[in-house]
Amino acid sequence: MKLRLEHHQGKKRKFWQIEVEGDTRTVTQGATKAKKPPTPKTKQFKSADAATANFHKEVDKKRAAGFFDPTSLESILAAHDLAPPDDAEVDAHRQACPHLSDEYLEVFKTGILNIDLRGDFGDPEEKFPGAYPDLASFAAAHSADDYIGDTALDATFYVVGELFDGAALVLINQGSRRNTVGLIENLDDSLLDHVTGDADATIEALLDEGLLELTEQSFATFVHERVLHHKGAAVEKQIALAQALQAVQEKVGENAESIETLDLSELGLQALPEALAACVHLHTLDLHKNELKDVPPVLRTLKKLAHLNLDSNRTGWKKKLPDWIAELPLLTFSYRYNMGEGFPKPVASMPTLRTLRLSGVDIVPPEIGALTKLEVLEIGGVEGAIDDALGSCSSLRELRLGRTQASLATIGKLQELEVLEADHFNRKVELTWPEGLGTLAKLRRLQLGSAKLPHNLAGLSSLEELVTSPDALPDGVCELASLKRLDLHYARIETLPENFGKLKNLEWLKLESSYVKSLPASFSTLPKLEWLNLATAADDLHIGSALAGLESLRFLALYFHALKTIEGSLATLKNLEELRIFREPAEDEDWKARLSFLTELPQLRRLMINHKLEPHVATLRPDVELT
Repeated sequence: MKLRLEHHQGKKRKFWQIEVEGDTRTVTQGATKAKKPPTPKTKQFKSADAATANFHKEVDKKRAAGFFDPTSLESILAAHDLAPPDDAEVDAHRQACPHLSDEYLEVFKTGILNIDLRGDFGDPEEKFPGAYPDLASFAAAHSADDYIGDTALDATFYVVGELFDGAALVLINQGSRRNTVGLIENLDDSLLDHVTGDADATIEALLDEGLLELTEQSFATFVHERVLHHKGAAVEKQIALAQALQAVQEKVGENAESIETLDLSELGLQALPEALAACVHLHTLDLHKNELKDVPPVLRTLKKLAHLNLDSNRTGWKKKLPDWIAELPLLTFSYRYNMGEGFPKPVASMPTLRTLRLSGVDIVPPEIGALTKLEVLEIGGVEGAIDDALGSCSSLRELRLGRTQASLATIGKLQELEVLEADHFNRKVELTWPEGLGTLAKLRRLQLGSAKLPHNLAGLSSLEELVTSPDALPDGVCELASLKRLDLHYARIETLPENFGKLKNLEWLKLESSYVKSLPASFSTLPKLEWLNLATAADDLHIGSALAGLESLRFLALYFHALKTIEGSLATLKNLEELRIFREPAEDEDWKARLSFLTELPQLRRLMINHKLEPHVATLRPDVELT
């Protein structure tokens, strides 16, 4: 049960919305064009009947205060102390304007023409849909005699409104275009020169002279569309539902009952049609990157829905995730990059969840401990605490915390964990992960940013990838016997541990923008190293003979100034296929001699180098692709 009311006074536009679900009532109110969305206020009642009774009580109070339903003509009239004309008023209007059509009179009887658009609906800054967006007002039909002192035109048209520039909105009274709306820029005596005894002939003459402009809409359509459209969600909601219905029909076709997977992403949908309920076997629904402002109620009917993606819509936790979403048998729920912040409470009531992806979560509350079957958890933006209850999620295999300033004291309880990502790059706030981190024997990927690593890393016997940029690298890193990829990008370390060569399975090493100045002697004993980036931030990097024994190396990146620090021949890099040399040599440097080693690399196929040096390189190695 839901209703939205509005209140207008001059240019001020306010709205008030009330919604009841079960025994919970939610009220949202504020300015219709406020830059920041208002905060809903929720109240719990003793029963659903009590909440419903309060709904009607609050609605009556708002109506008495001048609020109205913008989708209801009756409500709009009541809010402005207006009423439809009675039979006597209809008869008097018919006598005053004898050429009125029955279609026009049906519009007149509704009372809609009593509403002055200028005062109640718009101003020169407002735009109306369709033809004549600068409409100023509607009015009951009246004679052209009010403007030019002659009734001869009445058989052809009556005046029913005006635009802000003074142009007249007219209603065609006779002929084949009867009941059609048109526009006349200037109501003056020149129009009389084209009046004939035939309405169609008069209209054609006015059209030929450019004095009259016609729309293709009937008067009823023209008036109702603008009043109700401008006042609120009536027409917009119909359009949104029509677009959604078309999108669903195009995706589903005639096989609704057999559809199991449905991708409705990036379609600009503002609603979902009830027709989606026909997809009774739907288990995977992708709605990311749409314009949904609420979680569509029709989802509640999808009793087999197991995987739901609502990323990047316009919904928000401040608008409250509906409690009924916990009724769905969801295994995967993705609700990232929407409006608002916080941990949505209904999520804690989804015991079937295996994968949960959220963003904008400031703290991870105790309720997380209820998700004991969770295997994948992605929560971005955690700046506050991570409750120790997360240690109860003992089935977790992947934990991604994004940029965070919080560690997890009970990390050692997550013994099934295979992936842990927690990007910490705020060096002003030191973050140390507990020793329990070193007990995760199944961990394969670890990403911790600048957070301080514990010393007991030897227990990470399955770790294959480590991404970190600490101020100090503990010797325990060299005990990671299974490590294949090590990313030390931005690490503030000047040296690598002396026993670095113990990483016999290391295949990929990134030292780009780190502070590393030298490589240990054991570096040349890395038998499986295939990819190496030595473009460090240190201008005095000394490579020495560290590359001499890297027979498996296929990719190498470094700065030109580091070439002069290489000791011995590079001919041992017999499998090197791609070389990237950044920057250009110093002006006084014998750079041609420095590049002579290129002839010693038999497998070299691609080379990236300063464009000024390319002609010389092309002479040395015409077989190499320059990039």
